[in-house]
Amino acid sequence: MALRPDGTRAYVANADNNSVSVIDTATNSVVATIPVGNLPSAVAVRPDGARAYVANFGSDNVSVIDTATNTVTTTIAVGNGPRGVAFRPVGTRAYVTNYGGSAVSAIDTATNTVTATIPVGTFLHGVAFRPDGARAYVVSYVAYTVSVIAIGPQVAALSPGNGPAVGGTVVTLTGINFTGATAVNFGAIPAASFTVNSDTQITATAPATGSLGIVDVRVTTPDGISVNSAADDYNYDTLPVTLQSFDVK
Repeated sequence: MALRPDGTRAYVANADNNSVSVIDTATNSVVATIPVGNLPSAVAVRPDGARAYVANFGSDNVSVIDTATNTVTTTIAVGNGPRGVAFRPVGTRAYVTNYGGSAVSAIDTATNTVTATIPVGTFLHGVAFRPDGARAYVVSYVAYTVSVIAIGPQVAALSPGNGPAVGGTVVTLTGINFTGATAVNFGAIPAASFTVNSDTQITATAPATGSLGIVDVRVTTPDGISVNSAADDYNYDTLPVTLQSFDVK
């Protein structure tokens, strides 16, 4: 069960009849019953209250409910046996535990796509976040353990992915968990400047370097530093041209 942030509605997953009941908390009455996937096991409401996300254990997907119209707007495929779902307090990510898949799926709720799959133990059950959003806690049902996930930044793409060694190229970084970024580095050199546009986008100006080649663009936040991958490769591909003049006699 989950409450809308304004407290006016409660959402209850009904595993036996593949639906979600919507309760008006002022009258304590069911005002809607919404068909979802097979064996819904958990529900969470987005921090803005506009959408509810339902983990459907039996159909390996997540139903997205428009809380204004009480209708399912889309269905997102995740891992095997989604069991729990929770929202990171900062940003727009939902995290779903997959009981049979031994992993947590991170969903970008702006696009309703899975942006990361995090391996975590076996037979995963519930998931919850620390209030600052820096850590997720995941219960392993059979192992009797709780796994702690550090929710750090991840760079998924650069545009453009190359530029001259003199620097000055404005590069757009897309990824996740950029909120609160304190640094952007091109290799060992700090970006000439950067702006955090959203939790999923940073605009950075490439610094000058004295050599050609590929460097990793890494983002630092209070949650950690992004891990190197092919997605963050930036290619310094052109050296400055030096013009010389000669006296011709």
